[in-house]
Amino acid sequence: MTVCHRLLYLTYWETALIIDFSILQQNPSIMTTLTNSGLVHQVLTFWNEKGLAHNEGLSAAVLDSFEQKHAIQLPESFRQLYLATDGTEVMDAHEIIFDQLLSIDQSYLKKETEYVSIVFASFRLCQYMYQLRLKHGNEQEIYILDFFFKELAYLGNSFDTFLEVYLHEPAELTRKF
Repeated sequence: MTVCHRLLYLTYWETALIIDFSILQQNPSIMTTLTNSGLVHQVLTFWNEKGLAHNEGLSAAVLDSFEQKHAIQLPESFRQLYLATDGTEVMDAHEIIFDQLLSIDQSYLKKETEYVSIVFASFRLCQYMYQLRLKHGNEQEIYILDFFFKELAYLGNSFDTFLEVYLHEPAELTRKF
């Protein structure tokens, strides 16, 4: 059973809890970290305003270990987001859910010849998935995939591009392809 199928099952049978986003107020060091990425701050503010349930952020050591294990360098904004929150617990207002790093590591990270692919979020429980491709030399690409991992659209050349579209043109992430 894939993570998306487990999520579908859990979403159907369990009631999601809304967690207050006050973690940012309780831990000012997170806010200092977030100033490095205005887009991440905007995403977190959006989630906070909507009362979106999310997971506690990861430590830098966990992210460093993930990078070393897979011989990759995560984009800075990806690191900043996962330092603040290890994915969302429920779909947001756009019906997008961000995956936990453990799910990414176990199910959604694939090493190809030319790149490492990371599926980090999905729309309507994997109707569409959002894939970050990390190429050699720190090049990045973002693709939208269908449930069967078929490429539907090229979105841009960075995780920041995904965050920009997510914040300002979310319909582009969820439209029919």
